Amino acid sequence: MKKIAIFGGSFNPPAIHHRNIVEKLIYYFDEVIVIPCGPRPDKPTANTIDPVHKIKMIDITFSNIPGVRIEFFDLENNTFTRTHKLDEIFKDEGEVWHIVGSDIIEGGGIKNSIIHKVWENADWVWNNLKFCVIERDGYKFSKDDLPPNYTVFNIGNYGASSIIREKVFKGESINSLVTKDVEEYIIKNKIYKK
Repeated sequence: MKKIAIFGGSFNPPAIHHRNIVEKLIYYFDEVIVIPCGPRPDKPTANTIDPVHKIKMIDITFSNIPGVRIEFFDLENNTFTRTHKLDEIFKDEGEVWHIVGSDIIEGGGIKNSIIHKVWENADWVWNNLKFCVIERDGYKFSKDDLPPNYTVFNIGNYGASSIIREKVFKGESINSLVTKDVEEYIIKNKIYKK
């Protein structure tokens, strides 16, 4: 059966650490599907730029990686598809795994993870979906924090889009944090300079 990894996120902007995650996971999965979210009720920073810019930067970052598919339906429709719905959409294509950072599952052993506190249908999602947990620097978790169906990866390259936005706003270099083409696109279109 085909193994599919769903990589959903704000990607505001898509960064080198996002690309590195995809490049490493493509060796373990038959396909990685990148799904940038539309407006998120729990994360206002996901909604700060025109979706056209996000689509372009995501395309620049991921489209040339073999085995990667990008789905823009949330950005195109101005929607936010919850994780359990994504699982439903793609389950007929193969075995679906959802990529999450260790910050998302931290506290899971006592039902105090972000999944438990914020996600829709949290208990069902936690107990039934398959998770590919990416270790993130600064987020410690125990084996008890992991959901029932998991695999853990240490990619070794961490980052945060919020740091990139802040650096752009301050006029600092981001050339080690995003691809050259994304950096040029941000500068040319004056994104994150409000």
